[in-house]
Order: sequence, then C-alpha cells, then structure tokens
Amino acid sequence: ECEEELGYRPTSLRLEGIFTNFVEGKSDHIAVFSTRASDIPGKKNAEIAEFAFFDPSALPQDILGGHRRRIVEFFRNPSWPKSGEW
Repeated sequence: ECEEELGYRPTSLRLEGIFTNFVEGKSDHIAVFSTRASDIPGKKNAEIAEFAFFDPSALPQDILGGHRRRIVEFFRNPSWPKSGEW
C-alpha cells in the first residue's frame, strides 16, 4: 500500500496491531504499521487527494475516530493492546 499509494517502499515495516469492528453487521479492520522514514515523496492520485505529516498531538479534525484512537494510543503507551475491537 505504501508503494502503491505514496510512491514509497519501506525498508523496515513493523505490524503494531490489528483491530476489528463488527458492530451493525460491519466487518471493518484497522491494521497499524510503523516505519522510520524521512524521504517519502508522496503523490496525488484517485485515492490520495492530499499527503502530509502530522504531529500525533495535532491530528486533522476530520480523521476517523477509530484511526485517531489507535494513533493516540500508540504514542501514549508503547505497550498498548495489540489487538481488539475499536
């Protein structure tokens, strides 16, 4: 996904956690990965309207609630739960 969406192929990628949501008959999943990178070129395409880096304490207001919670948890507590429902 990184290469397809951003034009970047991570040299190191770590799976940090997998979370699910089966409420209201949904089958949604959030997979949280981390990598160290400073040279991601970013590119716009049909799926990517905008590309930017954000400080974890200053995330965009329109980010989805489950995504926001996982990011905040990840930076707040290194031993956060690695799976569960969101």
